[in-house]
Amino acid sequence: MGHSVGGAPITARSPELPQLLAAIGEGASQRDRERTHPLEALALVRQSRLGALRLAAEEGGGNATARDLFTVIIALADADPNVAHILRNHFSFVERFLRSHRHEKLEKWRRATAEGAIFGLAYGELETAQVGGNEVNTVLTPQGDGYRLDGVKYYSTGSLYADYVLVRARLPDGTFAAPIVPAGRAGVELVDDWAAVLTMTEVGRV
Repeated sequence: MGHSVGGAPITARSPELPQLLAAIGEGASQRDRERTHPLEALALVRQSRLGALRLAAEEGGGNATARDLFTVIIALADADPNVAHILRNHFSFVERFLRSHRHEKLEKWRRATAEGAIFGLAYGELETAQVGGNEVNTVLTPQGDGYRLDGVKYYSTGSLYADYVLVRARLPDGTFAAPIVPAGRAGVELVDDWAAVLTMTEVGRV
């Protein structure tokens, strides 16, 4: 189904795209009724490297325009709206960080995206009085040759299915930071309570 990792990624004009969307949509209504996680559908997203649509072809991506991206997302939402919603923050991450900046520190994440990795975002906190405000209680503290990340996030759309999660945090001096944490690393707990709570006690390099 689609393209395997290592081959050419699927694009907005790939003849395999309708087949991929049909496979993702298979059983979507039943999954929704039974609250079954779309793990197989997300595996197809990774395998086809659909999340790399907006990366340039020379970066291993699908070289899609913004119009291409939204066209594919609309078609994906027709197939399974939950999968489209899960990927919302992933595509935001690619657009905001990987396409907007050419810093060498981002090359690792650009390569991961091109290989099929899915990214989630963890910004919201219940203690924040204003949505999008500057109150951040999640703290990134230097520790040894790495950092320790402590905090609890809510409404972290897509993080439950992500390979990596970008977390909004602050350093002890109040400076904002955006560490990217492997979702499966010890100390990271993804709670399936619909609100997608992300708790972190992260030690090591981020």
